[in-house]
Amino acid sequence: MYRELYRRRVVVANALKALRWLFFMGLRGQQAFPVLALEPSIVEDVVEGGEGTSTPMLTVAGLPRKDLESHIAKTNKHLSDLAVQRAEGLRRDWATPRAVRVGDELEEGQGAEWPGPEQGAVLPEEACFRCSFPRRRGFVPQRVTPGRDRQSVREDLKSEELWSPSDLVVSVYNTEDGSDMRELKTSLTRSLCNQVFTQPIHWLKATDFPETATHAIDFGSGGISGIGPMTARNLDGRGVRVIVARDKGKGDAELYSVQGVKYEQLWVKKWSLSLVKTSNGRIHIDAPFTRLLGKPPIMVAGMMPTTVKAGFVSAVLSAGYHVELAGGGHYSPAALRAKVTEIQSKIPAGVSLTLNALYINPRQFGFQSPLWQEMRKEGLPIEGFCVAADIPTTEKAAKIIESLASAGASGTFPSSLAPLTASNKFNGCAGGHHSCEDFHQPILSTYSSIRQHSNISLVGGFGFGGADDLWPYLTGDWSKEYGVRPMPFDGSLFASRVIVAKEAHTCSSVKDLIVTASGGDDAKWEGTYAKHGPALVRFMYVAHEECWVNLSLRNMMGDWLRRIEEQFAGVNGGGPKASILPSFSLLDKPDAFVQEFFKAYPLATEQLLASEDQAYFLTIVQRPGQKLVRFIPILDAMFEVWFKMDSLWAAEDIEAVFHQDPQRVCILQGPVAVKHSEVKDKPINGSEVKDKPINGMLNNITSILADKLLQCLYGSDKSKVPVIDYLGTKPGDTSPVPGVQIAQQGDDVALSMSSVVPDKAAWLQFLAVTELNWWHALLSSVNIVRGHSYVDNPLRCLFAPRKNQKVVLTVDGGVPAKVMLFGAARSHGAHNGQFKAVEVTYDAACCAIDVTIFENCRNTSVPLNLKFQYEPSQPYVPIYEVRNDLIKDFYWCLWFGDNEVMPQLDVRETFYSPEVTITAADIETFCGVPMDFAIVTDWQAIMKTIFSASVDGDLLKLVHLSNGFKIVPGSNVGKTVKAQGYVTVDGKPVIEVSSAFLYRGRFNNYENIYENTFETVEEPDYLIELNNDAAVGVLQFKEWFKWDDETKPLQAGTGLIFRLKSEVTYKDKVNYRSVSVAGDAFVRNQFKRLVKVGLVEFERDDCQCNPVVTYLQCTINPSRISKMFNDAALREVVDTILHCTGCLLEIVNYMGSNSHRRVNNTSSAASSCRGELRCCTQL
Repeated sequence: MYRELYRRRVVVANALKALRWLFFMGLRGQQAFPVLALEPSIVEDVVEGGEGTSTPMLTVAGLPRKDLESHIAKTNKHLSDLAVQRAEGLRRDWATPRAVRVGDELEEGQGAEWPGPEQGAVLPEEACFRCSFPRRRGFVPQRVTPGRDRQSVREDLKSEELWSPSDLVVSVYNTEDGSDMRELKTSLTRSLCNQVFTQPIHWLKATDFPETATHAIDFGSGGISGIGPMTARNLDGRGVRVIVARDKGKGDAELYSVQGVKYEQLWVKKWSLSLVKTSNGRIHIDAPFTRLLGKPPIMVAGMMPTTVKAGFVSAVLSAGYHVELAGGGHYSPAALRAKVTEIQSKIPAGVSLTLNALYINPRQFGFQSPLWQEMRKEGLPIEGFCVAADIPTTEKAAKIIESLASAGASGTFPSSLAPLTASNKFNGCAGGHHSCEDFHQPILSTYSSIRQHSNISLVGGFGFGGADDLWPYLTGDWSKEYGVRPMPFDGSLFASRVIVAKEAHTCSSVKDLIVTASGGDDAKWEGTYAKHGPALVRFMYVAHEECWVNLSLRNMMGDWLRRIEEQFAGVNGGGPKASILPSFSLLDKPDAFVQEFFKAYPLATEQLLASEDQAYFLTIVQRPGQKLVRFIPILDAMFEVWFKMDSLWAAEDIEAVFHQDPQRVCILQGPVAVKHSEVKDKPINGSEVKDKPINGMLNNITSILADKLLQCLYGSDKSKVPVIDYLGTKPGDTSPVPGVQIAQQGDDVALSMSSVVPDKAAWLQFLAVTELNWWHALLSSVNIVRGHSYVDNPLRCLFAPRKNQKVVLTVDGGVPAKVMLFGAARSHGAHNGQFKAVEVTYDAACCAIDVTIFENCRNTSVPLNLKFQYEPSQPYVPIYEVRNDLIKDFYWCLWFGDNEVMPQLDVRETFYSPEVTITAADIETFCGVPMDFAIVTDWQAIMKTIFSASVDGDLLKLVHLSNGFKIVPGSNVGKTVKAQGYVTVDGKPVIEVSSAFLYRGRFNNYENIYENTFETVEEPDYLIELNNDAAVGVLQFKEWFKWDDETKPLQAGTGLIFRLKSEVTYKDKVNYRSVSVAGDAFVRNQFKRLVKVGLVEFERDDCQCNPVVTYLQCTINPSRISKMFNDAALREVVDTILHCTGCLLEIVNYMGSNSHRRVNNTSSAASSCRGELRCCTQL
């Protein structure tokens, strides 16, 4: 009790001391700051400028400290009152002037560019700093009140030392230098007064906590607008979580919660690269990108025309790298499907594809996006979809993501699309394929937001081409130049570099140009005003003739120099000055004048081009009435005008270029990447030439990066690299699943489930263990490879949680070697808890997985064996199903005997069935339909055809399509009746119904049959090409053809389309009693519409054939006919047509002849059988 009372007294005493000090500090601070009456004009200027009411402090954001100090130095030459008192962040400072008007000097520079490494790496609108005046009380600069206020406070406190450094139990950091005040050797009270009144605040130093710090708590009253959120921004990536205690609800709940403590990410630790060694001994770079796709952190971007070709894409995929198929080169669904099929034929099974679709092209994107999803649903190996060229709105992006997820895209998507919104804010500028302009600033602004979502892999398109270029981006060191913590990327994107690869279809001469190009460093990419001036002269002025290409181009150059003069005329001080270019005639000899011009304005040699000046330049080069410039100022919608032709594709088709000159070809190539292209035709993957290994292009870069990591992280000792089975997503920590009991006996671990069934996802994650091995891959893979397609993993359903089931894992060396599932073998009814339902074994020697499913049939265990192959070299989908051969073995034993071994069968082999004895009882048992019984006699020979090794099909997907029966001519087996009818709705036919019947037996009423037999045929369209005058003469000689318009005679080269209807009656089974043919002849006009030009009329008795149809069939081009009947088949049967209750009944009478006949009566029929039976019904 005494100790508690003592603590209370100490707290009360310290609180009184703090209140006393705070009161006098505030009092003396307000007294020391001068209260000035500002001029109304100044106040009005501030309000009109959008800064609000006047305040004693100025906020400067977005300007580096060194540049701010230079502006302050200029201001203090006139006022000498301005100083930086608070440095809250990298580019956020507070300046204290005597009056608000001293901010004018700063406001004059609000359009200034950032110097240093930021040039060329930020957008102009982001490069400008901002000023505001939001503080009510200012800090008192030391030169204004040298010690006066500190002395007043000491007098108020009566020189009492409120605290000593030894009283501080926890670290308290000095706001100027960040030192721990517990180690202070002087007065603690004096130090506090100095920090408040005279010393500037460097908040970054004050909050430079030790590496062990994990949380910071803001107890201030500012809430979400106070020091806490600002500190959190400064500590982004440090692994320090800031809790705002006064934030009602969330802050208090997190502060007082001891369960589920949240931590912030340490970027350099969580996202940095490392190395791993897989089970096959290969060392891989371990990165989130690698874990996601199972491939090195280098990808090839989708770009036209390089990644349109199947050969190049398949080469990159076969080398083990990720590549995007360029959707811009596919203009129809059929073309895209054909390209996917072609690529699949050239890559290993299970290797998946990604499409790069151009969002800026609505027509292409409109069919490519749904088609890609459709192909994914069909099981094709689709792993990704890239929305390129323009960025959709947040709402559109959400719809695209939802549609991809519904199509079966694996993974989850962020609930917030903040990174996407940020990218849209920067107008989609990010460089990437061939350069990195406007690249760094968007990442600096959004990196923290992106890293909030663990399912986003950050791949940078830098336009670089070598390992040394990529290294600082993969390690995160690139961001140190901007004063922020390391921001590592997960992967990098290549484009320009691979255009000269051996597998690229780029023409050899174009590759030569790329290889000979010197290229440059990233720092040389942006240019100053002085850099571009002489270049313009060189392009438009013919020096050896001392004349301009056109006078208008000289005047354009003059306008551009005057624009530069306007920007820099007042930079060097002084009042208005006369232009040094009063007349454009001074540019008649431009070289000397341009040199003198930039000597007069030296800052133009240092300053980068401003965005508004770039826009002005593009405007003057496109002025009406002016000759077009002889260079391409920008790659935009007017590219065809600038370049005069579409030459992107010419880089791969040099023969189509005038004089086959590669200098006339537009070659997409980045200036930084091109310096690495020293040799052409270097393969993507490694190869051997004359037994000498050649490092591949991408393999070489990956190897260099891996060597750097090995040296930095493991001291070049490969034995220290951790070993994993395959490059998959790191398993999360598995917590115990409620309702599951764990028992271990020896090497066996038993997991027993009660009547409470846990969540399926949690159970499978728990069951899959925490190591990457075959068992984890078998249970955690969403898809498996079946042939060349992806299908849902059936093992996840097989091991789904069920009541009272038990799983036993036999562990060998820490890895499951056998897994057995007991109980829960039925979905309903009684269960035998000891029944082994599933057994899974693994053969490490050949990476084979045997899965046996047991069926409890009358207390007998019936096995079904399945086999899978574990492929750790394909980590994206590491499980392959060995399916077709096993199923064929199963059915071979089922159909041909258990002791029969399936032989190697050739698809062109002739198969024979064993002799079969057919008895009358067999026929009666088979429903009395001997025609179908032919299947029984021929069954084995028929079924052997599907077991050929060349027919690589899945028998479980085999469905019966049809059986065909054709009576051999001369076999009188009976009479066939065929019925055909229509179901109508509102008088319109919607369904055609047909049926056929067989009357078995012999018939002798021939006379009645032929007397009433007729046939009506709607002939197919016949296209007759009259190629010469002889063909025209033959047709016009036919008496059954009549040409409509004699004024326009039939000419050679005309194509006639005949649309006819024939009706014949039979005299006997060889001859026709009568033949009648009627119809029209048509030609197609320019609109592809049919126009009637002729008439066909033919009638004759006692014929042996139909002469009109015979002529047409002999004259047409067989490849142009829309539909043809087989004459041999027509002569095999005789069809009898009857009208009965709205249906058309056909009685086909076969008597061993070659005639095709139809009759009108069912009372008389002859022995017949139709050549092809689709359905037989017992009568």
